[in-house]
Amino acid sequence: APGAGGDPLLQKIVVLDAGAFISGSNIASRFGAGYKYVTIKEVIDEIKDERSKRMLDTFPFQIHITEVSKDAMSFVGQFAKLTGDLYFLSHTDLKVPALSYQME
Repeated sequence: APGAGGDPLLQKIVVLDAGAFISGSNIASRFGAGYKYVTIKEVIDEIKDERSKRMLDTFPFQIHITEVSKDAMSFVGQFAKLTGDLYFLSHTDLKVPALSYQME
């Protein structure tokens, strides 16, 4: 079964942004154990307030810190340029959708 030791290509993945913790939403109960949770180091670094840190520290599943490939960053950067968003987004704001693209 996907997410339960089955084919890793079929595993369900949730890409976490800092907003998942800052907003106080209970992502873990919404998706559960059948998912792999991934993020980037910069997202973890953005979590500064005590409540969000507590949510991160007590997250019931392993969060995999993943590097984003240059190809994924290039694709998302080009897309953001086409939509006119490139100059309004931080490097982290580009890396999170790049990670989603990479996980596809």
